Amino acid sequence: MFVVGIFAKGPTAIRFAPLCTKVNSNFYVKHVLKPLFKKDIPKLYRKQAKSVALHHDSAAAHMALTTVRFLQDSNYRFIPADWPFNSPDLSPMDYFTNGFLRDVCGNIRPKILLV
Repeated sequence: MFVVGIFAKGPTAIRFAPLCTKVNSNFYVKHVLKPLFKKDIPKLYRKQAKSVALHHDSAAAHMALTTVRFLQDSNYRFIPADWPFNSPDLSPMDYFTNGFLRDVCGNIRPKILLV
């Protein structure tokens, strides 16, 4: 599994989860959110980094109390749980990127990538 963020100013670094990793709130905070806010967003937005707001779906690791407290305690801007469902404007990964990757990759058989 991998994680990548899509922003108006470009994508974030791609981060891979080791095989058989359980992506819980602790993993999400340590390996996704911290690098995102400390490395990727400042690199993409420079002086405007504080104005960026995080939008993620309602996966268990995203909505867990540990994750929400980390975002609140760190004063990062994020869209809370009440985000509009089925919104192509707010969910580009669901409505564009996944389909695009499926079309581009077509019949390519996946191989195990060891990182």
